[in-house]
Amino acid sequence: MSLNNKKKSDERILIIGADSVIGNALSQSLKCSGKIVLETSRRRETLSNDRIFLDLEENISFSDIPDKISAAFFCVAFNSLDYCRREPVRTARVNVDNTVNLAKELAKRGTFNVFLSTNLVYDGSVPFVKSNTPVCPQTEHGRQKAEAERHLLGLGNLASIIRLTKIFGPDMRLIQEWILALQNKK
Repeated sequence: MSLNNKKKSDERILIIGADSVIGNALSQSLKCSGKIVLETSRRRETLSNDRIFLDLEENISFSDIPDKISAAFFCVAFNSLDYCRREPVRTARVNVDNTVNLAKELAKRGTFNVFLSTNLVYDGSVPFVKSNTPVCPQTEHGRQKAEAERHLLGLGNLASIIRLTKIFGPDMRLIQEWILALQNKK
C-alpha cells in the first residue's frame, strides 16, 4: 500500500538521522503535509516524544524503536570520503552493519525502508548509469554503500534505494559564497 493510500492516523514515518540536511528537510516536509513523523537523533539534548535516541555507532536496542512504522528513511551515514578511507571499521559500523540490522528488523515488522545511497557505488566512468548496472565502487564510502544496498535489496518489496550525487542545502558555505559573489556582481 502506498503512503498516500493509508489513513493519516495509521501512518507513522520514521526519519533515521533527522539532524542531517536531508533528514531535517524531509521531516519538515512530511510534517507540513500532515504526516505523523518520528525522528531519531544522537543528540540527547534534542530528544522529545517524537524524537528518540539512536546512535548507529552503538549497539542498537530494537525495543527503543516504536512499532507500527509504515516507512523508514535512512538519512544517516558517514559521508566523508576521506574519513571512510581513514576509519573503515568505524564508518562501516554505521554505513553498513547497523543500518542493515535496523532495516532488517523494521522489515520484519512490515516497515518499508528507503535507503539513501550514493552515485559512488559506480566508478564515474559512464554518465547516466542505469539502476540495474552492476556496481563498481572505487572508494571505501562507495564500497560501504554498495554493500548496504546489496543487503537491503534482499528485503524485496520492503526496500528502495535512492542514489544521490551531491546534496546542496541553503546554509552551505559554498552556496553562501556564490550568493555573495552574485550580489557583488562577480
